[in-house]
Amino acid sequence: MKKGLNKMGVYLCSALGMFSCFTVLTNVEAAEQKPMDVTTSASSSKAISQTIIDRISIMSYALSYQMYHWGDIEDSESLSGNDCLPRNLVSENYAVGLNNDMDSAHTSTTVNSSIFHNNTDQDQTFSTPSYTETYTDSITTSTTNSAGVSTTTSVEVGLPLLAGADMSVELRYDFSSTTSTTKETQRSWSVPGQSINVKPGHTVEVKWVFYTGQASGSVDLQEVISADVPYKKDAQGKIYTHGLGDVVGNKELFYDNFWNRYISESRTNWKRIDYNSAGHKIGAGVYNADYGSGFVLEANDRTAGTKEIIAVGKYLGQ
Repeated sequence: MKKGLNKMGVYLCSALGMFSCFTVLTNVEAAEQKPMDVTTSASSSKAISQTIIDRISIMSYALSYQMYHWGDIEDSESLSGNDCLPRNLVSENYAVGLNNDMDSAHTSTTVNSSIFHNNTDQDQTFSTPSYTETYTDSITTSTTNSAGVSTTTSVEVGLPLLAGADMSVELRYDFSSTTSTTKETQRSWSVPGQSINVKPGHTVEVKWVFYTGQASGSVDLQEVISADVPYKKDAQGKIYTHGLGDVVGNKELFYDNFWNRYISESRTNWKRIDYNSAGHKIGAGVYNADYGSGFVLEANDRTAGTKEIIAVGKYLGQ
């Protein structure tokens, strides 16, 4: 390491506007507990808390120090004080972020069946009628940790269907309180009529098999923040930045060990949206779905001991 702990502590005091401290701080988490006595000139669509300004400023300091530590910038180019303030800081809206934890399964039920016997010495062709099954889909969303913000926001999630595709549904959450909401939608599935060839002396049973899906997962309720995070200042005073989305989401840019050393908040609370924007977790929720996921017509040749799917139904409107 190029810088000693004492110098690092002095730099951090400067970054947080605490030159009057009597002892040199070497613990950034302790420093984070004291708000930065600074203001930002960046315009925004809604008020941004001092906590967020502090947190992004410390990201700036830690990223700059990391780059100095590994020789990517010179000592004279590393940042402290107001140079660490985020640029172009904007908080425009709220969002729901899907976590990658969906658990899903399918359950089958035989809803109708017919048996065809061929007692002749020639192939026979039988016809099945079209068949329609109606099911009431149920989507329940619950806010488990409210954000205390009076707004309602939704996100689309793809529920897996039997055939491998997804069915898109809306998940809607109220940020203001811990509430549960259930939305029910009735949908019909249809399998068209089919021609069934039955060999001489064979018996074939056809079954209309309906599948339901069960899916559950969690979401983060997020405040969407855009900012440019400073990391370097050249001899002419020009400030160089990285987008907030890349700073929180790219671990090749801002290393985990430096994040964990300097940022008291879990990195999982920040999700990259794009280069410049990130979602910051301010609440949490879950969802549970019970829905129709597939409808097939099976032909079981009892004589030969074989089974095949001869038709796949679709939900009406697909």
